Amino acid sequence: MGDKSSLKLPGVGKDKKREVESLPMPLNKEPYTEIQPKILRMLLGKGVYPVYLDFSTREFQLEDVLFLRNCPNIVKELNLSNNSIVECNLSPLSKMKRLVIDNNLLVSILFTGLSSLSLLSAANNRLEQLDDMSELKKLIYLDLSYNRIVTGWDELAKLKNTIKVIDLAHNGIDLPLQNFHHDVVEGSLKKLARLEYLGIGGNPICTRVQEFKYYVIHELPRLRYYNWELITKEDRVRAARLEADGLWSERSLPLVNMGTMTRTQSSALLVTQPPTAAGGVATSGASPSLLLHSSSSSSSSSSMSNNNLSRSNSTSTNP
Repeated sequence: MGDKSSLKLPGVGKDKKREVESLPMPLNKEPYTEIQPKILRMLLGKGVYPVYLDFSTREFQLEDVLFLRNCPNIVKELNLSNNSIVECNLSPLSKMKRLVIDNNLLVSILFTGLSSLSLLSAANNRLEQLDDMSELKKLIYLDLSYNRIVTGWDELAKLKNTIKVIDLAHNGIDLPLQNFHHDVVEGSLKKLARLEYLGIGGNPICTRVQEFKYYVIHELPRLRYYNWELITKEDRVRAARLEADGLWSERSLPLVNMGTMTRTQSSALLVTQPPTAAGGVATSGASPSLLLHSSSSSSSSSSMSNNNLSRSNSTSTNP
């Protein structure tokens, strides 16, 4: 398993120096659970693009993003990590280029209006499905690790002209190989002409399907990194040999109707299916999520460490 943080991933860019404005702790010394219009106006400064907002620090424990509905369209980067947000709709912010909303309680995130977004990190949440991504016309980097995604895979295909990095690690993905092949690989990943980096470690399918790493390498020949490790010529040769041996012939079987099956029922079904060929097992580890402003992340309980809420009215280089 490679080190994601050590790679210069497309769409990430470099952190810029921000003009920092401290936000005082409320008089009752409890974190802000909502942002009043007066405070938002203060944070927006002169009210001109670009503005950088960071609500990931200990002063905040936001429960929703309703306060941003009336926010002027001047936000370039927004960090909402480490809060208690359940639903997210930021459609008024069509000029926003980066959104980080890791470590929340998200069950729904709408992408309507986010036509300028190049980076989206929503790691360590409770997302179970992908909503319409057709308006994400410029998205390059997508981190959905440490979620519970089981449906909506076809939405990824709508990112076919721009997306280069996708992290799906630790989502409990445990589909039968034929379903995974049909829904995830053929239905979406193969259609992403510019995809170079794929993180998918920590999902049960990675250890259940024999030589899963090489299955992915064979199916996605344009991929350069698998789980943040460079794919070598030897990897591709081995993948071709395993394919010639028919190791993954199971992918041609009729699809299994998962219906409304729970994860437990699904796992029980998969355990009863005998392997189709002998071979090794590819293992994968965790994949850290990306955080802005030189923050770090780790496992499902990771948190960002930022000391101030920052903003800037000076132009920065686009990723």
